[in-house]
Amino acid sequence: MSTTDGFVCPVCGFPQLLEEPWSDDAGSLEICPSCGTQFGYNDAAGGDAARRARVHRERRIAWIAAGCPWAAPGPPPPGWDAATQLKRLAAADPSFGEYGQRVSLDQIWGGSLLSLQVDVPLHQVHIVISVITDGSERVHEVVLFGVRELRIFDGNPSEWDYAEITAGSATEMEDGSVSLSVTMWTEDAGLAIRCDDIQIDKLSLGFSDA
Repeated sequence: MSTTDGFVCPVCGFPQLLEEPWSDDAGSLEICPSCGTQFGYNDAAGGDAARRARVHRERRIAWIAAGCPWAAPGPPPPGWDAATQLKRLAAADPSFGEYGQRVSLDQIWGGSLLSLQVDVPLHQVHIVISVITDGSERVHEVVLFGVRELRIFDGNPSEWDYAEITAGSATEMEDGSVSLSVTMWTEDAGLAIRCDDIQIDKLSLGFSDA
């Protein structure tokens, strides 16, 4: 994909690459200054185009989770905006979801559940989770849409001092719904939710390719 300014990075959507990232099964070896991907090196994928697309998605996930940092030395160019880049990818391929990306549950593991709110008329559940990494706090908002079932279970009747997420999984069911399971400390305490869709920080939850 190209623009009037140059070629577009398939990872982050930066629109001013000097060369097409891949042409005739060969990477350009150019390094995207926005996300740091070197085409033909970081995304070689053994020459498999499908695997390369997954590599691009995984690198995009990591870049977004890190806060979309500018990778090249020095400041980004005037007017650079990561969200605009990602929206460009979403417009080109709507399957990526909002902002052109699907995310995993990895970024909320080890976090503490701060609140859980249920909107019964809209069939939505809103969960706020705090994750501490290297002394810095990041707060994530998880929204579950089209909730069909919500279960909170706890084998210990006493109150919790806090709720730490020690495990989590999401499974796409045959009917297209999503089954979310979250463990708090022990296997006999946690959440089980069945819904139509899950978003973390406004990005749709992704599933591994078979």
